[in-house]
Amino acid sequence: MRLLPAGLARAGITGLRGAPLYHLRITDSTMERAAERLAAGDPHGTTVVSEYQSAGRGRGADRSWVAPPGSSLLFTVLLRAAHMPGIGPASHGIATLPLTAGLAAAEAIDAAYGLSVRLKWPNDLYLHDRKLGGILCRYRDGAFLVGIGVNCNQRRFPHEIAARAVALRALLGRPVARYALLARILEALHDHTGPHGPSQDALVAAINRRLYRRGRMVEFREHDGTSRRGILERVDHDGALVLRTNRGGRIRRLSGEIVL
Repeated sequence: MRLLPAGLARAGITGLRGAPLYHLRITDSTMERAAERLAAGDPHGTTVVSEYQSAGRGRGADRSWVAPPGSSLLFTVLLRAAHMPGIGPASHGIATLPLTAGLAAAEAIDAAYGLSVRLKWPNDLYLHDRKLGGILCRYRDGAFLVGIGVNCNQRRFPHEIAARAVALRALLGRPVARYALLARILEALHDHTGPHGPSQDALVAAINRRLYRRGRMVEFREHDGTSRRGILERVDHDGALVLRTNRGGRIRRLSGEIVL
């Protein structure tokens, strides 16, 4: 791996708050490379970005993230738990951090381009009922690895996902400066996870304001394949999704999927 090319470094783009930023033309997964930097002792905020991932991960063993070279913003940030007092223990952080990171990304995108990105529980970015990006978090050896992918400059998508995906270029009518967006997202991520970040109450309130399909009937799929329907009510402080059933009861789930 190499540090960010000189031209981008001169523009002041680094990892989170001046931490190292490694740039790759191609890799299997930025999360795997970030795990290597963790093992090497790199500091909090170290970031690995790649032009292309051959084995980018989605949520679940059978899901992947593949995009043409140079079309997406694909990166992983190393966040050491000791620098994130508000996140709490690993089990709690893994449930809430994807939504917190998604909130940071959504706010950064909106500030840059005047859009209104939504958060689809538990870890997707949605715009105009289509997927704009996704977040994947892993906990390892006292640190969180936060992987973020945003569709930026794709002109088209594979047929099987074309109706469900969207890229910023199509919405804006112009190419997107991916690394300028990266800098914005990293700054927002620091603001939300650092020692002077918002309270948990404030974070959850902000997440719920952006919650995709909140107040609407949704289908929720369990890991065993069974489905239930209910009104999407909110996300709780522990990251759980809360649905209200037709009979007035409530369902809380920390894992599963909203089916579109």
